[in-house]
Amino acid sequence: IISVGLAFAYSGYSVNYVFEGAFSDEIRYYFYEGGTWGNAWPIILSEAPMVLIRTTLHGFLCAATTITMITVLYRFTNDSPPVWGSLAACSYGIYFFHEPFVVWTQYILLDSTLPALFKLLVAFGIGLGASWLLTAKVLRKLPVTKRVF
Repeated sequence: IISVGLAFAYSGYSVNYVFEGAFSDEIRYYFYEGGTWGNAWPIILSEAPMVLIRTTLHGFLCAATTITMITVLYRFTNDSPPVWGSLAACSYGIYFFHEPFVVWTQYILLDSTLPALFKLLVAFGIGLGASWLLTAKVLRKLPVTKRVF
C-alpha cells in the first residue's frame, strides 16, 4: 500500500510540477558554466526546493518498491519449486550484493559493439547469478551471516 501511495505521489508531483521546476537543471548549469558558491545561493534557494521534493519522493518510492518486491518474492515463492524457494530465501542478499556485479559487467561491456539489449541481458544475468550464488552458497552457510542473508 505504501509503494502504491508513493508511486501515485511521485508520479503526480512529477507530472503536475514538471514546468514549475521539478526537473530543473539550473543549479548544475550554473556551476558547469563556472559559477561560484558565493553567488549560487539565490539560484539554489529558488530552484532546489522543487527538485528536492521530487528526488525525496523518488528515493522513498525506490526504497518502498524494493522492500515490497523482496517481501512479495519471499511470501509467494517460498513454498514453490526449489529454484523459486532459493531465490526467495536469498532475495535480500541478492538485493544487497547485486550492484558491484552489474556495474563491473557494464564497465567491461562499455566499449563493446554488442547491441544494448544483449549487454542489458548479460549484465542482468551475471548480476543476478553471481549475487544469488554468493548469497546461497557462501553467506547463508556461514554462522555469522546466516541469520541476516
